[in-house]
Amino acid sequence: HLGLNKHYPYERYFCDVDIKDGLLNGKAVCRFAKSQIVMSEITYAEGTAEGPATLYAPGKSDVAVTATFKGGKLDDKMEVSNPDNGKLVLRQEWKGGVLNGKLAQYLPDGSHLIYTIESTDGLKDGVEESFDHQTGKRNGRVEWRAGKPHGDVQQWGADGQLVKDQVYKDGVLVEDRLQATPPAVAELNTDACVDQWTATHRKEVGPDAPIAFDQLDEWSEWCKACLLYSSPSPRDQRGSRMP
Repeated sequence: HLGLNKHYPYERYFCDVDIKDGLLNGKAVCRFAKSQIVMSEITYAEGTAEGPATLYAPGKSDVAVTATFKGGKLDDKMEVSNPDNGKLVLRQEWKGGVLNGKLAQYLPDGSHLIYTIESTDGLKDGVEESFDHQTGKRNGRVEWRAGKPHGDVQQWGADGQLVKDQVYKDGVLVEDRLQATPPAVAELNTDACVDQWTATHRKEVGPDAPIAFDQLDEWSEWCKACLLYSSPSPRDQRGSRMP
């Protein structure tokens, strides 16, 4: 638990713990061989980690990791501190062994936040932000829903200028606010688009056929919405209506 073998890969350690019906039961206190220095304390219930757990910095009494287990899985808050200076470097929220809630990561010296994300059932769900390691200024922001980008996706350069500004919906890019308008589209205008619709309509129903104001308004609104993305022929789009 808590990655003991990772933190102490070459150390031999021994643990004192009560046994009931052949299963670990109670607090397990582990120490280095031939030493009274405690390296970890983990509580068990019927062979399963249950309750608070603590991992100490190597050779010190300083707390390196605190966590809580439920049914053998990480649950509730987990905090990791830098063993060299005791500063908090990571805070996570867990539920049933998966990330569920906020995660925050700090520089090794604890001076400022460098990354944060919200999760639900192990999936990114909420706002994700990253910060420059030197200045602490935000350089990235993404909105997520159920593991997919959903909302604004933004990135800033070292000079603070916005270099990415997009909008996603259910993981699909729907708008790029910094993308230049295509030249062919830039030359078009709403009046010209409506004139094309009017000319096509009169070819079909006759040159003297009246055109209602609400029909002109509908064509105008359709053109305003669509000309930024394409330049369809009225004949190709005959019968289309605003979504």
